[in-house]
Amino acid sequence: MELLFLAILSLTLFAYQYHKGDFMSPAFILFLVFSFSSFMGILGNQEWGVNIRLATIAVVLMGLISFFVGEVFVDQLGANMGVRIYKMDYSKKYYKVKWLYILIFLVVGVVVFYFYYKKINEIASLYGYRGEMSFSSLSYAKLGLGEGAQIGTVLTIAVNIVYAVGYCCIYMFCYNVTICNMLKRKNFYLLLPIIPQLLCNSISGSRNGFITVFVVFFFCYNLMYYKVNGFSFRAKDLSKLFKILIIFLPLFYLVFQLLGIFLGKTSVRTPLEMLYLYTGSPMPALGKYMNTGVQNSEFIGQETFVGIANWIHRIFGTPAGVKIFEHVRFANDSTSNIFTCFRGYLDDFGYFGYFLVPMVCGFAYKFYYLKIKTTRKIGIGILIYSYFIYYLVSDVFACSTTIYFLSSAQLSQFLWIFIMYYLFKKLCYRCA
Repeated sequence: MELLFLAILSLTLFAYQYHKGDFMSPAFILFLVFSFSSFMGILGNQEWGVNIRLATIAVVLMGLISFFVGEVFVDQLGANMGVRIYKMDYSKKYYKVKWLYILIFLVVGVVVFYFYYKKINEIASLYGYRGEMSFSSLSYAKLGLGEGAQIGTVLTIAVNIVYAVGYCCIYMFCYNVTICNMLKRKNFYLLLPIIPQLLCNSISGSRNGFITVFVVFFFCYNLMYYKVNGFSFRAKDLSKLFKILIIFLPLFYLVFQLLGIFLGKTSVRTPLEMLYLYTGSPMPALGKYMNTGVQNSEFIGQETFVGIANWIHRIFGTPAGVKIFEHVRFANDSTSNIFTCFRGYLDDFGYFGYFLVPMVCGFAYKFYYLKIKTTRKIGIGILIYSYFIYYLVSDVFACSTTIYFLSSAQLSQFLWIFIMYYLFKKLCYRCA
C-alpha cells in the first residue's frame, strides 16, 4: 500500500509541474484525491491486512496515467491550434436578487424537504420500520427504493428544483464577488437556499451531496476568480488550496459523523474506522477483489455506463446496469463495497481495454476546462463544469463519471439547472 501511495503522489507532483501549478486541472484533482485515499488506506490497512499485489498497483497507475494521456492530447491540440487564454475585465452587470425571491425559495425548499422526509418514512414503514418519523428509518427506505418503491414524480421534480436553485445561488454569489468585485458580506444572503438543499441531501441516503455542494462552490469561485485575474498560478495558490482543505476536512468529518449517527451507520464501528473505510478502503477493496479474480460483466457497459444500460433495459428488456456491488471482508471483519472506478472498467472491458475509458474522460474534462479558460464569456458552462467535477472526485469510489451519463436522474437535474439559471438571469441580471 505504501508503494502505491508513493507512486500516486509522484504522479500528482508531476501533474502539478506539467500544468505549471494549475491546481484546477482535472488530472491534478483526480491524482490528489487518489493520493489522499491511498494515504488513508495505509492507515486503515494496518487493521484490514489486505495484500496489495503488483497487479492492483499496475491497474490503478495505468488507469490514472491513461487519464493524464487524454489531457495531454488536448494540450497538444490546443498548442497546434494556437489557443489563447483570455483575461476578463470586471463586469458592470450583476445579479440583483430580491430578498423576497430568496425567502420564497427558502420557505418552499423547507416545505419540499418536509414532504420528502415524510415520504421517506412512509416507504420505510412499508418495508419493516416501526416507530416515529426519524433519520434511522432511512435504511428501510433504501431497501424499499431498491425493490421498486417510488418517491413520486411531483416530489422528485420538486427536490430537483431545490437542488437546482441551490446550485444557481452558489453561481450568483460567486459571480457577484469575483466577476463584479462586490463585497462578500452583502451577497451571503444568496446562499440561504442552500439550506433546504442540504436538508434534502441529508435524507437522500448518502453524504455525497455535501461534497457536491463544496466542489461546486470551490470551482465556481476559483474559475471565475482566475477569469478576471488571469490563469497565472503561483505557489501561494497551492497553499491556499491546502488551507481550504485543512479547514474543510475537519468540518466535513464532523458532518460525516453527525449524519452517520442520524442515519444509524456508526453503531458497530468507531468513528475513526468509519473515516478510514469511507475514504481509504477503495484501493484495498480493489486489491482484495482482484486477488480473488476479476469477473466479466454480462455485457459491455453493465457497470460502467449504468444510465445508458438502464435506458436500454426499459426499452428492450435487456439486463439492467449494476452499480451496487457485493462486499469484501477484511481481516478485522470490516467490509467494503467501494472499489474505485477501475473495478467497473475491468469487469466491462478487461485488462486490454479498461484504460480507454479514463483516457476518453481525461480528454473530455480537459477539453471542457480549456474551453472555459479560452472563452471570453462567463455563463452556465462554468456551473455545469463545476457540478460535473464532483463525478471526477468520486471516481476514487466508483466509475461515477460514466455511471450517471445520460441517466434519467442526471438529465432531470441538468434540465432544472438550465431552467433555473435562465430564470434567474432573466429576472435578476441587472446593470450596476
